[in-house]
Amino acid sequence: MTDTPYVAVRGEATVDADPELARLSATVTVRAGEREAALRTLTARVADVRAALDERAAAIERRDDGALQVYPELTGDNQRVAAYVASLGVTVTVTDFAALGELLAALGGLDHVSVAGPWWELRPQSPAGSAARRAAVDDAVGRAREYAAAVGAALDRLVAISDPGTSGGYGGGGGARMAYAAAESTVLDLTPVPQSVTAAVELRFTLTPPTAFPGADRAAGHQPG
Repeated sequence: MTDTPYVAVRGEATVDADPELARLSATVTVRAGEREAALRTLTARVADVRAALDERAAAIERRDDGALQVYPELTGDNQRVAAYVASLGVTVTVTDFAALGELLAALGGLDHVSVAGPWWELRPQSPAGSAARRAAVDDAVGRAREYAAAVGAALDRLVAISDPGTSGGYGGGGGARMAYAAAESTVLDLTPVPQSVTAAVELRFTLTPPTAFPGADRAAGHQPG
């Protein structure tokens, strides 16, 4: 046990920021009596999706194709194949939010295409993360000073800092989720949803000798709850 009193605290902060990215998914699903026919139809419909995305390439940062799926759909008694199902999805990352509504409507108007999104996100290195971490440090320092003052001490030196992590706003969450089956002429008006980023930090300070409670000279290692 050390003879130097210390205080260990946890600080937290939440920062709201406008999203920087919007993700959406478009999935093509077709059924046919023969496997080859299902694949042919799927190929044609996927080409339609890619053409729609190519026309709006300036608004798109990234396109990621999912895994191709082809499987038999059985009858109720599982004795024979009723049809073959083929599907392929693509995930699209959009940076031009002004074009997002028109893109969703265009994709939703294509045959055999289901569309979901947008999911609003921040970039992994968004300034909002740094702002939340700085605010968490400020919160922790303020808590430590309050604890120190309560026992007639002051903060002396910062001896440890740890980062439990930052959460929220980064990929796959925090936004609206909708599904569309719109006519191509329809333009959707979508308002970006602010993203919340929460950060936490744990700090440990040594203290000057406490004076505000009996036995202050024996306060070695005291850690407020």
